[in-house]
Amino acid sequence: MFNNLGSGTYNVTVQDAQLCVVTGQVVVGVLNGPDMNITNLTQTSCGRNNGSFQVSTISGNGPFRYDIGTGSLTDSSFVNLASGGYTVTITDANGCAITRGVQINGSNNLTQTVGVDSAGCTVPSE
Repeated sequence: MFNNLGSGTYNVTVQDAQLCVVTGQVVVGVLNGPDMNITNLTQTSCGRNNGSFQVSTISGNGPFRYDIGTGSLTDSSFVNLASGGYTVTITDANGCAITRGVQINGSNNLTQTVGVDSAGCTVPSE
């Protein structure tokens, strides 16, 4: 067995105990690993854990496994996420992997307006 061969064409010669010889060529190719796009990114709102994103796999050999540090999944959607940085790893059936970072930002959509309505009020004098 030969390990760690680079891609290319190799000439192989095999000889058995009776000195019979067979020759041939073996082509070692490069596996195309997975690649991804991050889609449907939703930021958190009001301090809740309601952020989400989906991973769209655009190459590689399925089935795929997806992981953001919480365990490997077959589902490419991640929901109920807190704001923060996540590292997404996709691993394909050949064991090839790719890693990308995703940032979910928090937003506080609350605004406060304070006003004083002094109509009909009397202000005491000193």
